[in-house]
Amino acid sequence: MEHTSTEHTSVENIKVQRDKKWAKLANNVYELQCKLKELKDKERALLAELVKESENTNSFFEGLSLSLVNRPGSIKYSSIPEIKELNLDQYRGNPTSYWKLSKRY
Repeated sequence: MEHTSTEHTSVENIKVQRDKKWAKLANNVYELQCKLKELKDKERALLAELVKESENTNSFFEGLSLSLVNRPGSIKYSSIPEIKELNLDQYRGNPTSYWKLSKRY
């Protein structure tokens, strides 16, 4: 059985892991995050090339369709003076949580 030790840092309330299984899992997640970013960058580049090849027009070929999708811009609530006087917390939805892995140097 592998030995696990932990320590808590008071500054950021982070539990420092000293477990090889944890480190391996974290590294696997981090490597996948890097690969996903690379794939997303490649997707953007190829899509831009496809749009150029399509001469900026909606296109269809062999069951694949390329379409320009337009959506309205987001509302910049901070630029509406009347909103600054309102308490918007009553309209706020339930909070959400998620886990994020980041590389620290």
